Amino acid sequence: HSDSLAYLVSTSCQYLQSLTYPEPIEVGLHVKKLGNSSVTYGLAIFAEERKKAAAHGLFTHVYVDRKSNRPVSIPEATRNALQSLLVE
Repeated sequence: HSDSLAYLVSTSCQYLQSLTYPEPIEVGLHVKKLGNSSVTYGLAIFAEERKKAAAHGLFTHVYVDRKSNRPVSIPEATRNALQSLLVE
């Protein structure tokens, strides 16, 4: 296992339209901000037949050392994968 782990430190969601079970949905995800020890994701939820998002939100992970619980740099392999999702 890794020497670091990611804590979920912040979330937000804005609901724009209702969805009804079992209505199919699609979720779009991107990296909004890639810092040294943190990453903020943006997401949007769409009903299959609608063009506008039913909800959108953000969430942030901070990478910390397992032992000290202090922020550390995002592991290189993880950072490389996240960069492919980065929208500038």
